[in-house]
Amino acid sequence: MKKQKKKLIITIIAIVIILLFVIISLVRCSKQSANDNTSTDTGVLAEPLDEHDLSTSISVSGTVESQEKSSVTSDLTYKISQLNVEVGDYVNAGDVLCVFDSDELEAQIKTLEDQINNSNSLDSKQKNINNRTLNEARSEKQVQLQSAQNMINNAQNDYDRAVSNKSQLEEAYNNCQNQISQVSNTLNNTLANEGPSENYLSLQEQLSELTITSGNILSQIQESENVIASCRQALDEANSNYQSVEKSANQQIQSAQDAIDTQNLSSNNDETKKELDALKRKLDKITVKADHSGIITSLNVSNGSLHAGGELMTIQNTNALKLTVSIKESDILNIKQGMKVIVTSNADEKIEVEGTVTKVVDFVSSTTTNEDGTTTSGYSADITLPENCGMLLGMGAKAKILISEESKSLAVSYDSIFSENDKSYVYKAVPSDGGKYKIEKVEVKTGTDSTYYTGITSDNLEKGDLIVSYPDTVSEDSLVDIDETYISQEDGE
Repeated sequence: MKKQKKKLIITIIAIVIILLFVIISLVRCSKQSANDNTSTDTGVLAEPLDEHDLSTSISVSGTVESQEKSSVTSDLTYKISQLNVEVGDYVNAGDVLCVFDSDELEAQIKTLEDQINNSNSLDSKQKNINNRTLNEARSEKQVQLQSAQNMINNAQNDYDRAVSNKSQLEEAYNNCQNQISQVSNTLNNTLANEGPSENYLSLQEQLSELTITSGNILSQIQESENVIASCRQALDEANSNYQSVEKSANQQIQSAQDAIDTQNLSSNNDETKKELDALKRKLDKITVKADHSGIITSLNVSNGSLHAGGELMTIQNTNALKLTVSIKESDILNIKQGMKVIVTSNADEKIEVEGTVTKVVDFVSSTTTNEDGTTTSGYSADITLPENCGMLLGMGAKAKILISEESKSLAVSYDSIFSENDKSYVYKAVPSDGGKYKIEKVEVKTGTDSTYYTGITSDNLEKGDLIVSYPDTVSEDSLVDIDETYISQEDGE
């Protein structure tokens, strides 16, 4: 039993030793493979320190278009009587592009103008009649009121005379009564003193006459009261007649004024005038002119053709060009208006100009799948090109949108930099004896990153120093051979 346990332990130890040997072999193979990838048979890879452009950019492509493109349209549906342009013609702002046939339109305008003129004549005549009726009503009112006022005046005069006559009769009656009283007193005294003398008889006769006169005057007073009542009634009737005449005259005047107002409000020409104005606006559009200068790039009409409405032609300004480009979703957040762009023509790579991002469409209107299986996000940008850039409408072009612009500075590849204790270093290869190079570790401060390079600064480095490309292939103070591939390229340049 003890022998079996001992054999088992020995077997396990042997298996462990074999596994350790295999693991060590694999690790060595891995390290050898890494060294094979980062070094060559001729020595360690190193590159001379040099200045590099650290600007970052996004590469795009697109088609040259006009910044100022207009569709010349018209809602007129007449024949084209004069066409002054062809596709490819250059026009200036204000040039006459085409003219519509206006015969039918002018005939319609003439018919409506005649209708309005005839209607205006009738309206004018009716207005004269209405105004005359109004003036006559006003004059008639004055005449009737004057007549009614005269009747009032006459009735008032009759009434005043009747009142005055009664007052005179009353005064005469009072005088007569006073005389009767005086004669009666004298008669009584005479009878008492003289008896029925001749004087007494004379006074008695006088008293009798006064009594008769007094009775007559009293009868006249009663008659004058009837006359006054009659005159009062006549005066009231005259005043009432005046009010009736005034009311009737005012009604006649108002009726005439209403006729004038109604005619002004209900003119039969309103709709006709609207129709005429619409036709005249069309006539103003018979001659079609260019809104801006440019080239005729499409033409939808010809001489004598009947226009059905819509687009006549397209004008594009070739002196103001832009490049419209699609932007990847991963790049759109980095694109801003005002960014500098380097644009190169596909037709001639020697044509390279500087443009500017003037518009960024940073929203998705649609997403399409291309034939190669890729998708277009819908993000885009407009790049304004300079005048006389040498490119033509419809040409393809490549562009580099400069996300950041940096001046040239000392820089090394990303892989040349390594970190220790939160500090950055590079290995510098310094010439030594026997054609060897000694490896020195140099601390650096890192700066701007570009697509391949990282800017560095150090007091212990200068342009031309050899920087080891892969730090893990060497160690500090070691002596190595240097692969002179990059060095030769640098010298060749």
